[in-house]
Amino acid sequence: MTAVSFDIRDKGLADKGRERIQWACSEMPVLQTLEVRFARECPLAGVRMSSCLHITTETANLARILTTGGAELLPCASNLLSTQDNVGFNLSALESLAVDKWRPRPSVDEYLLQDGRRIRLLAEGRLVNLAAAEGHPAAIMDMGFANQALCVAHLWAHQGEFANQVHGVPREVDGEVARLKLEALGLSIDTLTQKQSTYLASWREGT
Repeated sequence: MTAVSFDIRDKGLADKGRERIQWACSEMPVLQTLEVRFARECPLAGVRMSSCLHITTETANLARILTTGGAELLPCASNLLSTQDNVGFNLSALESLAVDKWRPRPSVDEYLLQDGRRIRLLAEGRLVNLAAAEGHPAAIMDMGFANQALCVAHLWAHQGEFANQVHGVPREVDGEVARLKLEALGLSIDTLTQKQSTYLASWREGT
């Protein structure tokens, strides 16, 4: 891919960023397993792709596994400004209008205005499901990103076989992600018989 220019405010934060990415990775055992497999099999060798998504510690691990699998990846941040501090919300104006401020719980700041009204600001005005880290923890994104990585590999392996329409995730991909998650948790479940599988997928009878 053609090299692109970039502007980094503080390169000194790189090591800290790597630590955070590695911490998120420790919470994503399915992606860890896939990374080992992708390194061995290189299922995405020859793929040139780009992505547009929120740049977080979790999506950094998705990018890493895609490149480990052989893909040439060019990621870019979506909503580049709205996910930065103080941009989506005029925090400086609120600070000047408030007569008091306190934090009733993590990621929640309450401001008292002169007329008695109260404003509760979540995650300092940032994108709450990312900044507050309660909406999409790494352990949950693990399975979603593993699914995406396997879908990309499936598309590449079967290129030219798909009609130009919306396709669901192949059952074998969903099943593989579920199997890897159970394996990571040290759990095992029964294998369904053909009769059980037919009943489970049927709309003709049930409770």
